[in-house]
Amino acid sequence: MAIKITMPKLSDTMSEGVLLKWHKKLGEKVEAGEVIAEAESDKATMELEAFDSGILLKILVPEGGKVPVGGNLAIIGEKGEDITPCWRAIRPLSLWISRNRSKKKPYLLRRCLIRLKKMKS
Repeated sequence: MAIKITMPKLSDTMSEGVLLKWHKKLGEKVEAGEVIAEAESDKATMELEAFDSGILLKILVPEGGKVPVGGNLAIIGEKGEDITPCWRAIRPLSLWISRNRSKKKPYLLRRCLIRLKKMKS
């Protein structure tokens, strides 16, 4: 079963963190307790450890990206596992479409609608 890796609260005053560096690449094996990334809070830089073992199936936040506490960073699971149910729970497509609806980005809306049709079929 796919597992979400989230941004931990690294200090009492932390509301968001910056993902500084990924120590693992997409498709690499991750062991429980292994350092997978570095994150910066408002006070310090910390190493993030994986709580579960598996394969890094999806990186949701690029290096330098800001993430709220509890926000999703990545998905790990078994090799070849379908992460669609986990991905849908993380970022509903309809919400993504509504955020990107604008005249400046019509290609994004078109791409989302194509993905939605594929998911439904």
